[in-house]
Amino acid sequence: MIKIGILGLGSIATKAYLPLYLELNDQVEFHYFTRNKEKLKTYENKYNLTHTYSNMDDFFNLDLDACMIHTPTETHAKYIEQALDNHWHVFVDKPISQNYEEVEKLIQKAYDMNLILFTGFNRRYAPMNQKLSEMDHKTMMVLQKNRELVKQDATFAIFDMMIHMMDTSLFLLEDDVVSHEMKAFKDSEGNLSHALAYLRTNSTTCITSINMNAGARTETVEIMAKDAYAYSENLNKISWKINNKDSTEQFGDWTPTLVKRGFDAMIKDFIKKIKEDDYSKQEHALKSHYYCKLLVDSLEEA
Repeated sequence: MIKIGILGLGSIATKAYLPLYLELNDQVEFHYFTRNKEKLKTYENKYNLTHTYSNMDDFFNLDLDACMIHTPTETHAKYIEQALDNHWHVFVDKPISQNYEEVEKLIQKAYDMNLILFTGFNRRYAPMNQKLSEMDHKTMMVLQKNRELVKQDATFAIFDMMIHMMDTSLFLLEDDVVSHEMKAFKDSEGNLSHALAYLRTNSTTCITSINMNAGARTETVEIMAKDAYAYSENLNKISWKINNKDSTEQFGDWTPTLVKRGFDAMIKDFIKKIKEDDYSKQEHALKSHYYCKLLVDSLEEA
């Protein structure tokens, strides 16, 4: 049985990941770390956790196969490097870092050491996006994420939220990007207002945007192909038009959210890669961080 350490038990880790870890107890021996001893005791009692740690040195002295990093963004690079130096495979919540040079360095280091550095882009595994990826002959795509009057530092917001849309765009495009144009705007306090990315392959034009001052919280993907049209809403529903015939596809009421949003398939794929010694370089993660870096570089006051 493989052994995986869980570094951090914050709100995202406990909502999006812990339920999946508990389901996988028959396949993986999980070891949990948080500095919050009270939280650790609560989870020990509630979920019958047996391998728990509140001392960082004790955690990094464990004999593990891999580590899941669910700590704040500013700590990612440090803990990734420490885990790789322990010869552990690494899963990290996006982003790897807001510093692109650090991202390059860490991805290369993992590759050189025959270790996996896996970034948590769950939307690649979302079933509705998987269906969209199967469309052929795409001519144009429009991806949009909207939030309601959210105040977040521009750089943080681009690497925290826009990076998901950038990665989804790269996942859905059939070919390599041959040209691009980036534009991002912040308010007088340095918070992200909106951002827009134009990506072009030899066959497809893609427009990807985020608006932090919209009147709704939505995430949509619109794809136009030579013989089909699709419009996806919030990873839950796709409206199709194929040969002028309309249809709709959506999840049933009982489908778990972690399945709809791709977390379940993503974690299982990471574990599969560990078991199969799949040390591929994760070039897509590098590209997603790169285009977010260009958006940050383009920032100007709205």
